[in-house]
Amino acid sequence: MAITDPAYLPAAVAQSKRDTMTGITSQEFNQWRHNPITAGFLQYMEDSVAFLREAAADLLEAGQFNQGDVHQDKNPDCLRGQIITLRHLHGIEIQTIQSFYGQEMPKEKQE
Repeated sequence: MAITDPAYLPAAVAQSKRDTMTGITSQEFNQWRHNPITAGFLQYMEDSVAFLREAAADLLEAGQFNQGDVHQDKNPDCLRGQIITLRHLHGIEIQTIQSFYGQEMPKEKQE
């Protein structure tokens, strides 16, 4: 079972989240994505990825980037995970969120 499997959510929490997601249409989600505040946050995520990549390259060059290092900023697996997570969240779609909660929007609400 994957962490993204809705079975990990307690039933009451899952139902409350499903109820919240039911009211969001694809059009509303797209409006949210294009809101200036959201655009700023998305830019922050992109900039964070660029910063992490640059920091990783600097550590690699300095010989301080070590597999298994307990300090997460010097561990390539930790940095890789952070970058992947930021990229995933940056490009998330409403269908992915709804699928996580086991909720598919009716066709008439999606557009």
